[in-house]
Amino acid sequence: MPVGGKDCRIARRTIQVLIVFMVLLASLMVVTMRVQAQEPQPTPTADRLAQPTLPATPSQADLGAVEYWFACMVCHGDRGQGLTEEWRAASGPDDMNCWQSRCHASNHPPEGFKLPLYAPMVIGEGAIVGGGAGVTKNVAPGAFVSGYPAAPHSKATRIHAHVMRLPELRERVADLEKRLARLEGRTH
Repeated sequence: MPVGGKDCRIARRTIQVLIVFMVLLASLMVVTMRVQAQEPQPTPTADRLAQPTLPATPSQADLGAVEYWFACMVCHGDRGQGLTEEWRAASGPDDMNCWQSRCHASNHPPEGFKLPLYAPMVIGEGAIVGGGAGVTKNVAPGAFVSGYPAAPHSKATRIHAHVMRLPELRERVADLEKRLARLEGRTH
């Protein structure tokens, strides 16, 4: 059966749309491969080894950055990369092998440094902690926790409801055990 004018136009239009789609798909693949091939570059700074400057009202993170620069960066690197060959080469000869100098001892830095034995829990901004809650780990910002140990409030209330039923359930289990013992006594 010969193909008419309308059918021929529809077929041509479909082929054109498919060609445009394939060209766009190929372009997207090329762009994706180029992006994947590029290695991430560190954020440029004026001098990445310079002491951080403190704002007028420094945050805990600002103070920590200065402490890290002073006591930790020489071994742990400016980006926390550790003792890579690249980082060791940036250090002077006295600091290239810092693991030999008892870095995490009471004599380093000179006024002393002790690793903390525990870290306090962090309760995120806007979080609600119910009265008597036993917070044993960090609480996310905006979370509502309660119970012991602290859990999301909806879960903690379900757990509490089950705990409150334990005496009743204990009695029911004891009753069922007695009934089972009587039934087993009849069958043996």
